[in-house]
Amino acid sequence: MIGHRGAHATAPENTMAGFQVAADLGVGFELDVQLSRCGVAMVIHDETVDRTTCETGPVSGFTAKQLSRMDAGCRFDPKFINETIPTLLTVLKTFGHLGIDVEIKTNPGQDRALIAAAVVHDIIDANMVDDVVVTSFDPIVLGHVRRLNPSIIRGLIVSDFHNKQLGVTGQLLSRLRWMTRIAGPDMMMMDHRTLTKQTVASQHESGRSVFAWTVNTDTEIRSVLALGADGVITDVPNLANSIVRK
Repeated sequence: MIGHRGAHATAPENTMAGFQVAADLGVGFELDVQLSRCGVAMVIHDETVDRTTCETGPVSGFTAKQLSRMDAGCRFDPKFINETIPTLLTVLKTFGHLGIDVEIKTNPGQDRALIAAAVVHDIIDANMVDDVVVTSFDPIVLGHVRRLNPSIIRGLIVSDFHNKQLGVTGQLLSRLRWMTRIAGPDMMMMDHRTLTKQTVASQHESGRSVFAWTVNTDTEIRSVLALGADGVITDVPNLANSIVRK
């Protein structure tokens, strides 16, 4: 089980407070990475700071020092005021023992090799090569991670492998084969709404584990596990934790 952006339903996403909620439950968590203007891997989901902080502007327009001073809790709840944007390295060194899913976000025109190198650098610096998984929707950035350090586990995120009306079409299969060839993933992170027992079985046959995202209700969690998924990514790790234990 992986807490989505920490514990997205309980605390501000991608903050130390949210990661602490997951830590208190004894579960790992997912976080998102964007690059600062000075090339530091910062833990924030969006391309801009507008939605999650009280500031505005692109993440890439600020230095790491400026970003680390921004309030990332003010929009969530007054009790989280002054919760800031952490660096990836800080999170890895603080919570790395839990197991962390580092999702690399890529934006149009961005240097994929640069953000992959920043993430790999921090993972090595934190001595976490064997304890993290790096995930992305972008197979090219995962390919860069593989070249930089093939020991780091990689997870390819897919959202449209199965079309509800057409099933798994030849076009979808062709695209997935291309993505997996480029990324060389060890895991598949799949949209729970398109997951089927056959999909899970086919990935297992290829030697890949399957995690479903973002699974937030009792019914969804039980359904996904019944399909044979190896785990879930959830905004409510406390609920998922109790279901898995039962």
